[in-house]
Amino acid sequence: VMMLTPAWTGDEGGRLADTLGVTVLDGFPMDRDTFKTRVLEALDGNTARGGENKGLRVLLAMDRGDLSESLCRALQAQGFYARAFLTEEEGQEAFGEHAYDLAVVDVASTWGSSLLDRFLVQRPGFPVLALGDTWNGSFRKARDRGAVDCLCLPFDPDYLVDRCYRIMKERCLGQMNALLEKRALKLKASQDDYKAVFEKF
Repeated sequence: VMMLTPAWTGDEGGRLADTLGVTVLDGFPMDRDTFKTRVLEALDGNTARGGENKGLRVLLAMDRGDLSESLCRALQAQGFYARAFLTEEEGQEAFGEHAYDLAVVDVASTWGSSLLDRFLVQRPGFPVLALGDTWNGSFRKARDRGAVDCLCLPFDPDYLVDRCYRIMKERCLGQMNALLEKRALKLKASQDDYKAVFEKF
């Protein structure tokens, strides 16, 4: 049994999964590629509880080794699956091979903006958090390109954790609202159909 739960609900999903005896626990929202990866892993016998990393896989792309390591450690300490890549080629390759939920890209680097563009071309609407040294034109351009948020260095690594949670929470709520609206329209259409049928009698 695979259970999906919003990542920002803390350990509530884990407690419920323990009570019900769920084998695989993972986060929501989850795109099609990630879902396929998780199912294949479970079929291969890997039933590690996704709740341990809250289902969130974060890719960090920046050419600052010490900073990327400290940010990775902060994310991992909160249960995220986080991996850092120091070159554009490594980041692009990892993005294409694995199903990440969020990317953190240093747009102040010589290749950060280019990588951000590649991510969004490959997966339109994918959440990318842009990092930079100053609030300048690079942030404005990153927003125009499709970045969901921007952070100005330096900042406490735990602040990045909070921002990642917030982004995924807003993304989850947005998708849930869209699904509810779609469902409401279907129900309204069904009611109209039944009404038309009963009026014939």
